[in-house]
This record gives sequence, C-alpha cells and structure tokens, in this order.
Amino acid sequence: LDPDHPCYSVQDVANEARQYLASYDVLGVDCYPVPKSPVGEVAKRMRTSGRGTMGLRPRWDVPQAFAWGWLFRAATRGQRAPTRDEMANMSWQMVACGANGLFYYAFQHIYERHPVEDPDESYAAFWPRVKSAAGEIKKYEDVLLSDETPPEVTGGTSDALVARAWRWKGETYLVVVNCRDVRQEAAVGLSESFGRVVASDFGPAPVLQGGSEVRCELPPLGYVMVRLK
Repeated sequence: LDPDHPCYSVQDVANEARQYLASYDVLGVDCYPVPKSPVGEVAKRMRTSGRGTMGLRPRWDVPQAFAWGWLFRAATRGQRAPTRDEMANMSWQMVACGANGLFYYAFQHIYERHPVEDPDESYAAFWPRVKSAAGEIKKYEDVLLSDETPPEVTGGTSDALVARAWRWKGETYLVVVNCRDVRQEAAVGLSESFGRVVASDFGPAPVLQGGSEVRCELPPLGYVMVRLK
C-alpha cells in the first residue's frame, strides 16, 4: 500500500520466514534465550530464518536486553537478565549471521520495571551494560555496513561457531563468534590469501595459516575481530 517506505517484520518463529516473505521488506528475528536456553539458540534461529528468506531480505535483528522475570508472569518470576557478555555475544552472533541492523528489546522494560528486586538489574546498573554491548558494535559501523565485496568464508556456519567477513578501505575484517559457554578451537577459511594479521580491538590473538585460514582459541562466549592485509 505504501511503496515509498519499507515494511519491517519481527518474527519469533524463525521457520515461518518464508511463509511471510511477500509481506515484508526487512526481517528481524527476536530470540530471547536467557536464562532458560543456550545463547547459541540465536545463531540457530538466524540461520533458519536466513534459509527461509533465501538471502532476499535485509536483516535488522533483535537482541535480548531484558529479563523474563521483569514481566510479572508467574511462569517466569525470578528469571534473570542477560549479562553484558551474553548481550554482546548474542549481538555479534546476529551480525555474523547477516544482521545489518540491531534493535535491542526493550528500553521500556529496563526503564519502567519495578519493584527492583536485584540492584544489579536496576536501570542505573543495567542500562550501561546494554550501552557497552551495543557500543562495541557501533564502533565498527563503517566496516559492518561497507558495500565492498568481501572474501567468502568457509567454516563458522554452525550452531556452535559463526563467522562473517567484510572489506573496507582495502582491508578485510573477519568476526568469529563462539556461540557456546565452553572453550572452542576455531578454524575459518577465506577464499583469498593474505600476507598478515593486523591486531584488532578485541578477542584472542589469531594465527594466519597458509595465508587463507584463521585459527584462534575462543573462550566461552568469546569472539574475535580479525583485520587482515
């Protein structure tokens, strides 16, 4: 009805993305696993919905930034909010799985909820954690939204490990995300060869093998941004 503005749809049933494909221009998946499910559920739903869209829709996805226990439901009473590291990990999972935008859910729950049972989940304590997780991604905005063609990535496409590459101003950036709460060895291949790794802002030091495979040991819920020349 309005061809001049995009229609944005948020779906929590990831395997229905294709059924609704004709009804939206931009898709978002809202996955709120903490504390009952592993945070790797985010990557699982992202990949399921991505197969449903066949890569035909932009992604503005929705990380969890609230506690189920804040909703005053008997079934969820006392359930905690995500930690800062869990929010950051889930955010990077979404980015690595194709998200080019994020909407954190939800400010009204953070700001308006009461009574405050846990001081660590008060507005004054929790809101800075959300800003910290989001700010880490915002810092890479120009890279993540670059329209330069990146190398193809092999590996890092499972529920346990996800990866994505970008090219910006002549350099290649690669994020690798451990979706599990256990240490993992990561090996991600690239369709081009590179001469060296340039240290980036966060994550363990990676090793470049054979010019086209990046290896690193990721701590539980860890992730790394690798810059290559």
